[in-house]
Amino acid sequence: MNPDPGALALAVKLLGSRERFESEIRAKLLAGGFEAAAADAVVAHLAGKGLLDDLRTARAYARRRTGRRSVGREALREELIARGAPEAVASEVAAGAGPEGAYEALAGKFGPGESRVRAARFLAGRGFSEEEAQAALDRVFGIGEHEE
Repeated sequence: MNPDPGALALAVKLLGSRERFESEIRAKLLAGGFEAAAADAVVAHLAGKGLLDDLRTARAYARRRTGRRSVGREALREELIARGAPEAVASEVAAGAGPEGAYEALAGKFGPGESRVRAARFLAGRGFSEEEAQAALDRVFGIGEHEE
């Protein structure tokens, strides 16, 4: 089935600003008044051409959430699902987010001489696991330099 030209034009316009998940495109088309069959045809067409790829989109989003904007694995997974990533894709991408993210989040914000406890709370708020946070704290503040 050939995609509806109007639906295809809207989808391409949406993809012009950033990568999007298939579910995002489908939802925008439905909200734009297109029939479900037309939305499905456009999504299938764009995916077939390589213009829609949920895994690529999730990885791009995860890359944007690095450095000072890093979040923990579970927080990243939840963000991806909220944006429209399929659960399997979100889990796969989040599993690949290593403990380096916790260090990157701390590196520009905290350093020796600042509160280790405050830094630990910061990482917990970002959704990093206890192990990820501890490794990053030890790297930034030194091993065994815990505050009382």
